[in-house]
Amino acid sequence: MKKLKVYLSIFIGLLICACNSPKNDSNKNSSSANRAPSKLTVVSIDTINLKTPNGSGIYLASYNDGKIYFLDSKFGVLNVFDTLFKPLGTYWGIGNGPYEIPNIPRKFCATKKHGTIVVSDFIFLKTEKLGKSLKKIPINYNVKETLYELQNSPNGDMHGIYEIDWSRSENRVSVAGVYIVLPLTSYHPKFNGYMHDKYYEESKPVGLFDINTGKLEKLIGKKPHIYLEKRYIPNFDQVFFDCNDTIIYLSFAADSGIYAYSTNGKLLKKFGRSHKGFNSEYPKYNGNWEEADKNYVNERSRFSSYGTIKVDKEGNTIVRHVFLNKDAGGVLQVYRNDNLIGAIPVAQDYTLIDVVGESIYGYLKNNENIVNENRIKLIRIRYQ
Repeated sequence: MKKLKVYLSIFIGLLICACNSPKNDSNKNSSSANRAPSKLTVVSIDTINLKTPNGSGIYLASYNDGKIYFLDSKFGVLNVFDTLFKPLGTYWGIGNGPYEIPNIPRKFCATKKHGTIVVSDFIFLKTEKLGKSLKKIPINYNVKETLYELQNSPNGDMHGIYEIDWSRSENRVSVAGVYIVLPLTSYHPKFNGYMHDKYYEESKPVGLFDINTGKLEKLIGKKPHIYLEKRYIPNFDQVFFDCNDTIIYLSFAADSGIYAYSTNGKLLKKFGRSHKGFNSEYPKYNGNWEEADKNYVNERSRFSSYGTIKVDKEGNTIVRHVFLNKDAGGVLQVYRNDNLIGAIPVAQDYTLIDVVGESIYGYLKNNENIVNENRIKLIRIRYQ
């Protein structure tokens, strides 16, 4: 208990320092007019070691309705815990049976209305209740263009030029109404982020797939102008998002703005603040995709980026993970009614799961030598 109190005192001290001097945005697409109307206070920090049998140590995590889900991204085994970290059950695994995942899971989320959803290379798998068989739905890009048009005249409205952005196994998936929301990218020779302005001017960063048919029905969003200013920074060309009812909140790795869109593609509002010490002096590439790919891991650890964003489904709280660098770690920016009210320091290997009311759920990556353990860090916050 003494150890926890000491750690909590240090943590709150860091928090106060972080909150005292938020940096104004320099981004053209971000609004810096918002001012924090209240303060953020950390009430408690709970760190629990969770035992997961025969785990690989690499997980896709989700929260829903009082349960925390960890899907092993190598073995396809799903472990479920309650918010007191009590194990509730183990499901699935890789295989061809009705209760198994046929391919390596790439993305995963648990939802209140549609149950659990797994995204694999070519299919969606979903079940409304764990313990029941998984329904398999082929992913359909709903291509309407001819092969000649796709090859010779690509543009941002063509479904056929896109593919799901798997980006190093990041768990970027959400649900808005009857749509599965996924990040999109294009590697078309005439339309890609390594050498084409047109890609950043026209491409749509997210796709809405019908949850029942698997069809790509809508293309949503727009790349912030910073990507043209810094042309070309493909290693930081990622979008992060979460949904609240029919609103989709987008945040981009290189941009401090948060953009709210309707499911019809209308930009509703934009807000967001940068963070002190954010280093965006990214190396630039022009056509040399091999060199960019080779440097991806190193650059993502050296430079800053905006990451996972989560929305409290019942309220007006948004939390965004800001990674600073491998030495400084990162912070969780907390927004209330679109205003930044504070930033919570987190470790370099922290992964944000969700925000629910005044609780933030996240976990730390495993010790590589202890593959059957997972640490979940719960941070409870209070607004004054």
